[in-house]
Amino acid sequence: MTTCRDICAAGDAAAYQVNLYCNALGNRFDGRVESLTRRKFKSASATCISKSEKDVSYYADTRDLVNLPHGANLSFYTDLKGIRNEVKRELGRADLALCTSFCPDGPAASELILDSRAGIKAFYDLNTPATLDGLSAGADVSFLPAQGLGDFDIVLSYTGGWALAELKTRLGARAVAPLYGSVDPENHRPVSPREEFRSALSYLGTYAEDK
Repeated sequence: MTTCRDICAAGDAAAYQVNLYCNALGNRFDGRVESLTRRKFKSASATCISKSEKDVSYYADTRDLVNLPHGANLSFYTDLKGIRNEVKRELGRADLALCTSFCPDGPAASELILDSRAGIKAFYDLNTPATLDGLSAGADVSFLPAQGLGDFDIVLSYTGGWALAELKTRLGARAVAPLYGSVDPENHRPVSPREEFRSALSYLGTYAEDK
C-alpha cells in the first residue's frame, strides 16, 4: 500500500505522504524515493515518505533494502493489526494510496485504503498475467479484494497491452495504466567491464513458475 500525491511527483503541495505496505517493490520504490526528493521534496517542509513491509522470512533472508534515502522511513511489521491505527492516520493525510498485488495483507490493506480519506486510491498489479491466469484456473487469488478492483480510482499494471483491458472486464477496474519496471540510474548504470563476469550469455531477472 503506497501513498503519494502524484506518481511522477508533479504538483505544488508542500506536504506529501508516501507509504508502502508490500514486499515486492523495493528497487522500484527506492528509485522513486530518489526521484521524488530530487524533483520536488527536498524543498518541502513537511515531507513524509515511509515504507512498511511485512517481515517474512523469504524476503528477510535476501533483503538488501534496509534504509531509504533523504530521511524517508522504513519499518517492518509482523501483524497489520498492530499498526492499523498508525496506517489509518497516515492514510488520512495521504494524497495517493496504493495497494499492490502479492501483499500478504492485500484485502485488509485495500479495505483500509478504500475506507480512508486518501486523495487518490489505487491498486498496482505487479504480475497481471499471473493474476489473470489464477482467476481463469479458479484459484484463490488471495491478495485481491473480494469485490474486485472497481472501487479503486485507478489500477496500475506492470504489464501493458491486452492485460489492461482484462483488468477492466474481469476485475471491474474503472481506469487502468501501465507502470513498467524501472531502476534508479544513480545505482544501476553501465560501468567498466570486469573480467570475472565475462560470459557468452548473461541474464538478470526473477524466478517464476510461469516464466
